[in-house]
Amino acid sequence: MNFETVKADIITILGAGAAGRYRTVGYQPQANAADLNENLDRSVQLFYTGGTFPKSGASLRGPIRHEMSFRVELIASKAAVVDVATLESSTSSAAQKATALAGLQAAAALADESLDDLLSVVFNVLMDNSDLDLGGNVDVSSRWFESFQKDAPHPRGALVTITGSSKFTCTCYEDLSGDEALNVDAEGVIQPTSISIDVVHDDDEETKQGVTVENAGP
Repeated sequence: MNFETVKADIITILGAGAAGRYRTVGYQPQANAADLNENLDRSVQLFYTGGTFPKSGASLRGPIRHEMSFRVELIASKAAVVDVATLESSTSSAAQKATALAGLQAAAALADESLDDLLSVVFNVLMDNSDLDLGGNVDVSSRWFESFQKDAPHPRGALVTITGSSKFTCTCYEDLSGDEALNVDAEGVIQPTSISIDVVHDDDEETKQGVTVENAGP
């Protein structure tokens, strides 16, 4: 379906627009890209989360309007000055724990700033006026960066990670190409599949016959 092409196109746009500022999960950059190993503490990943197919004004023969929703997940991490294990250790002194807590708080603030910056970058990449049609492989309209939600900082070992997600929507049309496995005639009418039945007369081994019955439909 067309939404799969649109998803792939958005991933390509995100990957091409990264310019060393983040990694795009699922994007395959050229092997000689200079930014492959830069800013690996930030990543972006795209998911198709659902869509609606409004019945109003639609034709049963298609195409069908598909109002798509995507989730754009953003992740930013920063290293803490002191490992979180110091806070959790029963042998750590009060001074050590205070230092560790300060380190985590500093890392959380840096991760928060990094995620804010990442949101700004991704927002402008997806809403760039040069990509109104999201690549042009499918006729897309009404693209919109609808919302953003940020989670609380989460310590993970020596790192503090913050995640956030955005809702990105757009619209395309899906063609009704039919199920290729169905037997459809030239007028678009589904015909029953032919059924073969072998009938064997058990009372006469020498004269038993195979009979084929064809169900050709109405």
